[in-house]
Amino acid sequence: MWHRELRWIRHVVRVQDQELRLDRWLRLQFPALPQSFLQTQLRKRKIRLQAATASNLQTARANSLLLEGSVVAIDAHLFGSKLQPLIVQHVEQETTIQEQNLTTTQDKARLQELKRRVVCQDAQFVVLNKPHGLAVQDGSALSESLVRYLPWIAESMRDGHNFEQEEGQQQLRLVHRLDKETSGVLVLARSRLAAAKFSELLR
Repeated sequence: MWHRELRWIRHVVRVQDQELRLDRWLRLQFPALPQSFLQTQLRKRKIRLQAATASNLQTARANSLLLEGSVVAIDAHLFGSKLQPLIVQHVEQETTIQEQNLTTTQDKARLQELKRRVVCQDAQFVVLNKPHGLAVQDGSALSESLVRYLPWIAESMRDGHNFEQEEGQQQLRLVHRLDKETSGVLVLARSRLAAAKFSELLR
């Protein structure tokens, strides 16, 4: 969350954003932000970084890597006049995501089956035993796929566990594939950082 301190608007980097490049992180926060505009503001030192153990803001570069606990600071005038309107707003829904879009009995039965097939989970990953006959990704000739159910599986896991639920962390991400006719263990990442780390291990 952004907060103001003197002439700077600050945001503390969370664990799921660790090791992201600063320019990529800023584009996630402000999707319409042009790279040229970002470079100009960095040169003008309107965007800076502060390490978790440091007391002062430091000059930042587009390729600077973020670390958990460090601070991204943006000039307050720049933030208010140019960037704040670009922030993607996430609206909390009163009703559960399952009830909103899973309308058929077959859909709801499949969701319950997939939830029962979760083998294990922790703060970074969910391991699921994919059933035979279910495609992992969407396709033009497919009536259903696993990715369609991932938001609802993630939402159902937000309660009843002591894992830290940071904003944006409830999205499950595919890190590898299994064929439609193949059953077996499928690993899903709970953050961008976890997905990147797992992908590196597969190389």
